[in-house]
Amino acid sequence: MAEFGNLTLHALLVLCTWTGAMAVVGVRRRSPKMVHAARRSLYAAAALSSVAVVALTLAFATSDFALDYVFRYSDRTMPTFYKLTAVWGGQEGSLLLWTWLLAVMSAWAVHVNHERLRELIPHVIVVLAVVLVFFCLLLLVSANPFDVFLVEIPTEGRGLNPLLQNPYMVTHPPALYIGYVGMAIPCAFALAALLAGETGEGWIRAARPWALASWYFLTMGLVLGMLWAYEELGWGGYWGWDPVENAGLFPWLTATAYVHSVMVQERRGMFKVWNVVLAVLTFELTIFGTFLTRSGFIESVHAFAQSDIGWYFLVFMFGAALFSAALIAWRWPLLRGQGSLESVLSREFVVAVNNWVLLFVALLVLVLTIFPNISGYLGDKVTIGKSVFNLWITPPGLLLLLLTGVGPLLGWRRTTAGARRQLLLRSMTAVVVIGAFFVVLFLLGVRPAEETSLHVPPTVRAVWSYLPLLAFGLSAFVAVQVVQELVRGTVFRSRSTGADPLTALLGLVGRNRRRYGGYTVHLGVALMFLGFAGEAYKQEAEVMMRRGQRAAIGGYTLRYDGITDRADGQKRMLTATLSVFDRAGGRRLGTIRPARWVYFKHQGQPTTEVDIRRSAREDLFVALGGLEQGTASFKVIINPLVNWIWIGFLLLTVGVVIALAPARLGTGAVRRAARRELD
Repeated sequence: MAEFGNLTLHALLVLCTWTGAMAVVGVRRRSPKMVHAARRSLYAAAALSSVAVVALTLAFATSDFALDYVFRYSDRTMPTFYKLTAVWGGQEGSLLLWTWLLAVMSAWAVHVNHERLRELIPHVIVVLAVVLVFFCLLLLVSANPFDVFLVEIPTEGRGLNPLLQNPYMVTHPPALYIGYVGMAIPCAFALAALLAGETGEGWIRAARPWALASWYFLTMGLVLGMLWAYEELGWGGYWGWDPVENAGLFPWLTATAYVHSVMVQERRGMFKVWNVVLAVLTFELTIFGTFLTRSGFIESVHAFAQSDIGWYFLVFMFGAALFSAALIAWRWPLLRGQGSLESVLSREFVVAVNNWVLLFVALLVLVLTIFPNISGYLGDKVTIGKSVFNLWITPPGLLLLLLTGVGPLLGWRRTTAGARRQLLLRSMTAVVVIGAFFVVLFLLGVRPAEETSLHVPPTVRAVWSYLPLLAFGLSAFVAVQVVQELVRGTVFRSRSTGADPLTALLGLVGRNRRRYGGYTVHLGVALMFLGFAGEAYKQEAEVMMRRGQRAAIGGYTLRYDGITDRADGQKRMLTATLSVFDRAGGRRLGTIRPARWVYFKHQGQPTTEVDIRRSAREDLFVALGGLEQGTASFKVIINPLVNWIWIGFLLLTVGVVIALAPARLGTGAVRRAARRELD
């Protein structure tokens, strides 16, 4: 398997190099035959990379410990599911997965667009082939998953890190990689447009679905990582501003700016520079994030081991940045917009503000992430905790939430007098609803939050305590605006066609999938912010109990009923049983069973298997700590509204599916709705 795998990687490098060379010659000679040959070679590269992935997967399935990578990340006792998904559990396999995804996506993007973008596609092939050659070189020079032992072949492997043997960590890396790799496609189309001098809307339309799908998978990767941190690490949170978490957030922020900014170029012919820069910058940040997690520059619970591979990424990143900057400077006259901002009460202005705020947040997170390491090189290392990130990121985050609600209400170019009156009326309606919302919160006992870990002046602390309430209000504002828009459109369509409300709604959404898909995404984001704001009211306690003892926190009373000790072929499992009662201790609400698993091959890395009692209002989160002379320690946390984060993400998923639905599917839905209206 080692010889076959190495031969496949060498052949892939040659094929990708040949693909790029053929495309360059085809462009220079204006030869359709050579461009066609380059395109076919790209398809072959996608197939060959698939062969390499299958070969490595078979090596894991058969426990081929002759491969050093298989030895380090699997053993015979691992469940088959985790044994196969360990393919991307380490640096070498994850880079092979990255290369395979890039080859397949490149072939797909070129195949879909080669007929209608004949001038651009050769340049797209060149850009993507260069990126593929870089990753092939990385695999062969620094991270070859098919390297073999030079001494006696071991009979058993070390096994995968227990923390990674979790469904969320199985799905989180591929989702994140799809988002990372997918952003190479808009970048390639942007650079191809500059190389070909075709800076109109053609490349935007071709790149848009890739950008939106990649943005979604970046979001999915981040959310799955949050779920893993919440349920596996045992600390009771889902986002700690860890450097590896932030590495995925950088490109997500700029990708969010990009998917909004391209609408302005499509509609008004403006923001051409913005769109090229954002497409390139997002891909650059995926490379930078990869550098952070693989160079050893930062320390994280889920960073890769320190190696020299980070320098390759750093050189590639700077080379790509210089090349892109030179191209933008060369084509600057072609990037001048066809229109200009005519009013601050316009959707273009909101998108421009949105772009600047997102770039500011991305830069701020980047600086706060790398500053501790830079300070360590210069002298004493400065530690930047979670509370510092929250202090600086929350205000621009709330501004983005406000823009999410305001932007769709404004018109293009300018908002007319009639539209302004409608905007005022709808805003007043939202204010009334939000006012009622705050009255309900007050009656439920919700008060300003207290953040004791912030070392700031009392005035700042006082303002800070009201920000979660402001987040609740802005989330409600966005939700009210989206619901009003859907109701208004449905009522108008129902009256004009005589259809029932459901049929009218389906027809409304089917006729403008991008618009109402976007509204649904915004509603999902508002619900996620509701969950984020709930963290300010989190309650936490460390309790120690003997069997039969009780402890109270929040609205719950817990009784420790004992512990069981079991084992399978891979691990020892200690599981505690606690009965959950209401605060008074009279009504039994259920049972909760937190556990600790100790893997036989990783005795020093026990995993915390938390148990959670979920509800729309709050989570009761319990993690088992230590055991000593019949006494068990538990971490008990009340997490208000946290499940709205996951509910919001599901709604966001629905919105993306609507926005990306094929035109034929949308047309069919509209026709069926129209027939029902006529009937």
